[in-house]
Amino acid sequence: MNAQFSRRTFLKTATLASAASALPVFLTSRGIAQNSASSQPRNASIYRFKLGNFRMVSISDGTLNPPAALFAGNATPQQLSDVLRQSFQSESLNVDCNILFVDTGSHKVLIDAGSGVLAGATAGKLIENLALARINAADIDTIIITHAHADHVGGLTDQAGSLVFPNARYFVSNPEWRFGLSLRSACLS
Repeated sequence: MNAQFSRRTFLKTATLASAASALPVFLTSRGIAQNSASSQPRNASIYRFKLGNFRMVSISDGTLNPPAALFAGNATPQQLSDVLRQSFQSESLNVDCNILFVDTGSHKVLIDAGSGVLAGATAGKLIENLALARINAADIDTIIITHAHADHVGGLTDQAGSLVFPNARYFVSNPEWRFGLSLRSACLS
């Protein structure tokens, strides 16, 4: 990698990834995919867009259904119940998981790697949706890990433990790396 890609491009790309992950894909007619089980618009499998000279693709890894209480912090059960009722949500959230692919012209970058084999049947769709976008996993040369939760790193290896992106260089922040190592040490002792 060239030196220009390191810090400045990492920070720009990570910032763009944060913004792009919140893209309201459902606002474009090409971005709407109907779920046969309901009339609710669902996340598109892929959504292409440009940002400056970068070609970007938001790629669905599927959905997760975590309990809302997982995100409630120190809210009381009654407070959580009130918020869920007011926002027409159930106690199990339906969370769309999107991974950002960035073609910089000189690098093919993936921001996170999805759930892979660590999730249930509704997630871990990154590889099939990369293929739908005509992106070969072997062509990805850079993976930026925003943080090491299972739904961000589970797709780095396949069922056999082999690297899914064999030609990629991996980047993770130093604090996240140290935190992961401390967990590993705690588990091994």
